[in-house]
Amino acid sequence: MKEPSKANHSLSKEEDGNRDRERVRTILLLVTIVVAAGGTVFGAYYLGFLKTTQTLSSAHFTITMTNQGFNGSKTQPSPWPIMNVVKGQSVTIHVENNDTVEPHGFVISHYFNAGVKLGPGEAHDVVFVANQTGSFVVYCNIFCSVHQSMLNGQLNVNP
Repeated sequence: MKEPSKANHSLSKEEDGNRDRERVRTILLLVTIVVAAGGTVFGAYYLGFLKTTQTLSSAHFTITMTNQGFNGSKTQPSPWPIMNVVKGQSVTIHVENNDTVEPHGFVISHYFNAGVKLGPGEAHDVVFVANQTGSFVVYCNIFCSVHQSMLNGQLNVNP
């Protein structure tokens, strides 16, 4: 039997090295393409060119007005009550006047400027889409015996 020559053996190592380098180049090229494509899609989404199909959940709150303020705001630190939502959420705030004597009002700056006046036992649902980020004041817009305790509620709309 004849032994393979050293020249053929070196040539095969050289060919193997070339194949390995070619595989590495191909893998690097594919990784570069995937990263570039992903970055483009992410950038387009981040800049707002693509809209997400995910829908935001709704946010529901209940505000009870009594002679103790909004949800007991007379005995709570200011601001109270605090409602936190995310921009784009559909918001429903069920406002009920459980005070047996006085009417109370309910306003949210920017979102519900018209406000509502509720007599004893009355209720109203305030429904809107949180389309602007920021902190908005929730307050009573009519004078009553606990008026000072009903001026510092807060709606926070987060990005």
